[in-house]
Amino acid sequence: MTFFHFINCVALTYGPLVITYRFSGLMESSSIWSCLRVGVAYVLTQLVKMMLLATFYPQSETDDETLLMDFVKCSVDVIDILGLYLIITKLLGKGDKKILVTAIGWASSEAIATRFLPLWFGARGTEFDWKYIQMSFISNFNLIFIFSVCTFLWLWSRKDTSINVLSLLGVLISIIIYRQILFNNLLILFGSWATLGIHGLAALATGVTAMVLHQ
Repeated sequence: MTFFHFINCVALTYGPLVITYRFSGLMESSSIWSCLRVGVAYVLTQLVKMMLLATFYPQSETDDETLLMDFVKCSVDVIDILGLYLIITKLLGKGDKKILVTAIGWASSEAIATRFLPLWFGARGTEFDWKYIQMSFISNFNLIFIFSVCTFLWLWSRKDTSINVLSLLGVLISIIIYRQILFNNLLILFGSWATLGIHGLAALATGVTAMVLHQ
């Protein structure tokens, strides 16, 4: 039973990535190597983030997560934004393809690096736990956020983007960077399922905004 639970969680986590890659047209254009290069860039970016956290923001001796520490951890995610921006500006091809390759490569690498081991050791446990289903849903929400950020950064890199739109993009990217602070506090106040629903609505709103700005 728990093995099937693990399979369900894996399918829910990685299925949307496979479907997106297959039906986005990237498979026909043989973009797998570009996605793999994005994955390598993701790994390097995470190493930089780990070194920054270990050097300048050592882990507290207590287990209590303070608002300041949450802010610091989210601030380091600016490195992700810089990495994504460099990838988008260096990739060859049209804007839509840049967004797809970067988002799928980055999201796939993140899902493998942060989800597979918890699912492997947790979802196969002796007791069923809904948190792994929730983790899989959050992975899908993160896919939408990553697509949105890539769209925002591509728009930012365009020379014909107006000042007003650039200002809006800056605000939206900042909200995405620090969104985890809000979700952590909502988790304490309302519980995991309500927070998951709000997380999904936030991802949907961000995705719709990205689509509107992209048109």
